[in-house]
Amino acid sequence: MVSDQKGSPIIESSELSEAPHRTDVFPPVRGGASPSEAPDQDYTTYEDVQDTFTAPIRLPSRESIAVQLGPLNLVDRLEEYQSDENLGHTLLGIFLGAVLGILGTWFTTPEVPISPFSIILIVVFIVIAIGIGIWLYRIKRRKRNVKADIATYTS
Repeated sequence: MVSDQKGSPIIESSELSEAPHRTDVFPPVRGGASPSEAPDQDYTTYEDVQDTFTAPIRLPSRESIAVQLGPLNLVDRLEEYQSDENLGHTLLGIFLGAVLGILGTWFTTPEVPISPFSIILIVVFIVIAIGIGIWLYRIKRRKRNVKADIATYTS
């Protein structure tokens, strides 16, 4: 086995033939058909194609691929907060889009009167959007705290 300049091992194509491999026959996959439904075709074995592998394979060092583990409950909470944040952004976009839609209708169509109902509707949508914005701020703060907790376990 050869190493590159950084010390990562490189597997040469000649070493692939020495490695244990499967020798069973694999049919070509076409359109999701099962092997029994596939038309009669030539099948290819691993031995038939192993000589075509010529690119070197570089494996990283063990230190660079080390995995640090953290508590699962914190990862679950982080995922929940990210899901809630996505929901909040969606709802905020819906209500701000509704406000912009009403304002756009007012300014682009002169024959549409500005009614008291539409003003109340805009105010309600703005209040809901402000509430969602506050909720998003709290979620982001909680998410930041959970990320900091995870970082303490993994450092």
